[in-house]
Amino acid sequence: MKLSTDSATGVLQVSGTLDIDAANSLREALVDCFLHQAEVTIDLSEVTACDAAALQVLLAGRRDAVTAGKAFHLHAAAQAVTETATALGFSLNESHNGTQRNHPNAG
Repeated sequence: MKLSTDSATGVLQVSGTLDIDAANSLREALVDCFLHQAEVTIDLSEVTACDAAALQVLLAGRRDAVTAGKAFHLHAAAQAVTETATALGFSLNESHNGTQRNHPNAG
């Protein structure tokens, strides 16, 4: 997995394999974004594989953002992400407290 953050826009670009080995790094990157940005966008367009552990980190990040009053957006979730979410019974299109906006193709 590769992470890059644009500190000016708050966009966290994620690429490669999102799995249990990458979950902690993803969590740390989300925490850092939440500390420094009022609005965080996670661009998942370049994710090639995703497992339940990584999806859990994304869903927990969404929950934590809502709790903290931060805007949290999942943008362009790759097919690997949406397939994992669907297989586990989750929707990436749910809006929580009006603070989440998803790309139309995100699930």
